Amino acid sequence: MRVSELSARAAVPLPTIKFYIREGLLPPGRVTGRNQAEYSEQHLERISLIRSLRDDAGLTIAAIARALRAADSAKHGFLEAALAAIERPAGPSVSERSREFAAAKSELLRLLQGRGWRVAGDEYALADAARALALVRHAFPDEPLAELAPYAEAVEVLSKSEIPESWAPSDAPEAALRYALLGTLLFEPFLLALRRLAHATRARTLEASSPRRGAPSKPRAADASSARTQEIYRVVRSIPRGKVATYGQVAELAGIHAGHRLVAKAMRGCPEQLPWQRVVGKKDARRARIAIEEPEHAERQQELLQAEGVRLDESGYVSLREFGWLPPDLPRAGRAR
Repeated sequence: MRVSELSARAAVPLPTIKFYIREGLLPPGRVTGRNQAEYSEQHLERISLIRSLRDDAGLTIAAIARALRAADSAKHGFLEAALAAIERPAGPSVSERSREFAAAKSELLRLLQGRGWRVAGDEYALADAARALALVRHAFPDEPLAELAPYAEAVEVLSKSEIPESWAPSDAPEAALRYALLGTLLFEPFLLALRRLAHATRARTLEASSPRRGAPSKPRAADASSARTQEIYRVVRSIPRGKVATYGQVAELAGIHAGHRLVAKAMRGCPEQLPWQRVVGKKDARRARIAIEEPEHAERQQELLQAEGVRLDESGYVSLREFGWLPPDLPRAGRAR
């Protein structure tokens, strides 16, 4: 088709098309003569993609240009090149040279490669995930974080649903580019919002099924059989009324090096009589906080602590100077292996 027909079918003014070509958003047409060129259905698809990226995804023309130029100039992996060129929302920076970043990246690679994922060490998404994990570890050094495997399992299922066995992006590159870019930009916020809805639904379901009108006496489910778990329970029983101890502190007193996650797991299935509410997450050297994710359990822990005289400030923090437990004569167990 001629450029005038392309303009009419795309409902885009001719000067705009020329601008797209000049800025590298739209490939030039096939030259057929002096000042003449032919355009194809792929040009129509590309214009539609540009408009969707601008109007639906909210990208600037400059950002769209970077992504499309990257795709057009890539010798291989044009979808990955386009996605890598998209500017992600700015957040607190984590240097890729930092120990925290290296540790998070190593942890992710072990998990993903162990599940058979084909992950290149220099992939932009891996770096994004490592930065995010490093920030989580920094913000919640003693908070019980869920194992990463369930997240990997969930997105594996999702990827199989979104990308069929017949996926062949090189057969229809413009359609594949549209799916990759818009699918990433539009569906990722949707998925995060859906996760929040699922959390709210689960909280309401647990509240409705609780025998005590939504105020469960303790967090749920864990293994109480191991020697380590019993040692953790021994330490928790020693925490006096009106005092708190962090997950990391309990682990050290139980002789478990870097065992705060094991303490968190033990707390989720502890005996009814155990004062589980006295175990909290460490924010920093001066403050601790309730680290339970489920709203009804967190509320129950706050109620129990306040009943024992432990005060939380307006931000929900507990002063370790005032309420932190410093055991004078609790013997430390031998190092658990």
